[in-house]
Amino acid sequence: MLLFGPLPLEAQDLSRGGFHLTAPLSLSYGRERKLRVGSRLIDDSVSVLAPPAVSLTGKSLRNDFSLDYKPDFELFLQNRDLNAWNHDASLRYSYKLTRRSTLELGDYFLETQDASRKLENSFFLLPRGRFQENSAYLGLGYKFSPHTTLDLRLDNTVTKVRLPEVPHADLLDQMSSSGSLSLSKDVSRRQRLTARYSFSRFRALAKQEDPSVAPSSTPHHSGSLAYTYTFDPNFFLELSGGAIHGRTTSYSASARLERRMRGFRVAAGYQRQLSVFGGIRLGGGGLDAAPGFATGLLPSSLSEAVTLTFRGNIGNRVGIEGGGMGARTRSGDSSPELKSLAGHLRLDFKLTERLIAFSTVGIYRQNVTVLLNAPLERTRYLGGVEILLSKPRVREDSPRNTSEETGGNP
Repeated sequence: MLLFGPLPLEAQDLSRGGFHLTAPLSLSYGRERKLRVGSRLIDDSVSVLAPPAVSLTGKSLRNDFSLDYKPDFELFLQNRDLNAWNHDASLRYSYKLTRRSTLELGDYFLETQDASRKLENSFFLLPRGRFQENSAYLGLGYKFSPHTTLDLRLDNTVTKVRLPEVPHADLLDQMSSSGSLSLSKDVSRRQRLTARYSFSRFRALAKQEDPSVAPSSTPHHSGSLAYTYTFDPNFFLELSGGAIHGRTTSYSASARLERRMRGFRVAAGYQRQLSVFGGIRLGGGGLDAAPGFATGLLPSSLSEAVTLTFRGNIGNRVGIEGGGMGARTRSGDSSPELKSLAGHLRLDFKLTERLIAFSTVGIYRQNVTVLLNAPLERTRYLGGVEILLSKPRVREDSPRNTSEETGGNP
């Protein structure tokens, strides 16, 4: 926030903005099966209250500011010690320094008792317990021409974990830092090339380090070249490949394919990368690149993941959304390979313009959990209603929007 000091933030310059409710009020009730809490497996009924997300925005020709906060409350019927108040907040500010250069900074804070459900872009899962993460970034972009852009970005993430019945869960506490430089060039109207180099360091915050879970203190260098081809505004393909050098040298690779058609959006992808640069968002309805680190958990681990997401409308009143991820992660030479599978499916029915009934199911599977020699086989079922208290900023392909347009990003 201190970085705002030298920047011109006159009141008249941020004339467009104010407070907004950017998500509906959600009330749901359902069932948790085999929810792992330490050595216990919990079967219990759960109620979830998600108040509307509150946003403060300001926008002008040179400034763009947003501050968002979204809480949710979980109430268990029998195991009241699991009741939780989860927090999700983000800050973003960009300032156009000149016609060619832009400064951007931001911060993202997450505190939750249910990291497996909240970390949409993590390659592996955690049992229920307190997870806290704060990610900050600073970026500078410069346009040499309308077709050539240079971007410099600095990221820093601090992660802290506390798991019930696991006395040494603080071994997962760590700090991850990175600097990235990328150069993008539009070689034609449909094709783009992007070259990127990143330097990363990871440091354990716990007093004692466990080699099987603690990040390597060896700096990591990574470089990649990505090629993007846009067949039309609703269909694109991206391929990339590169190398990662730390204690050893390995390769990285990714592929993304996305298609939009008549209110439906389908995306599939594959990625082999350091966990900290995961960047595939499972629940976002598409494979959008994450704005920085995926998560600070086991950041120096090499992970592979395959994902599929979709969402759209079935008629004027019914909507469907789903996604799945299969991943494997090697966190250390002496630790077992983590094999994870997660997915969700949601059905919406629009009762009125401001009232939506929904049902959702989520599955979470993993052969072994970090710091706990036990598998994870969790399922959650929920049903409830969403109430639109004000007109939110919604996705074009959501049942909350009756428009047939599919252009633009959500």
